[in-house]
Amino acid sequence: MRIGRTYALWQRHYEVAFMYALCFIMLNMVDALLTSITISLGGAEFNPMAVGFGADIWMKAAIAAGIAIVLCFLGRARLLKPLSAGMGVVVAWNTVAMFTWV
Repeated sequence: MRIGRTYALWQRHYEVAFMYALCFIMLNMVDALLTSITISLGGAEFNPMAVGFGADIWMKAAIAAGIAIVLCFLGRARLLKPLSAGMGVVVAWNTVAMFTWV
């Protein structure tokens, strides 16, 4: 009986971690899409580390997936929640900024 409960808690932990990882990856892809739209409208990428690939959706997805995988393997999957929240703020900021420029 105890083994089943432990497995259920373990499974639930990894399901939540997977959902936060997926959210983090998707928000990075939306950020890349908004960056490419902003660049096409005459804007610029302000992140000095992402100047070369900031508008490449698949590169940003690969980097975000790599970060999520490393965090899960290191037992730090709980950090995906604040990372996802931070990317949500970035996407909201970019959306507002893009619509104010248009």
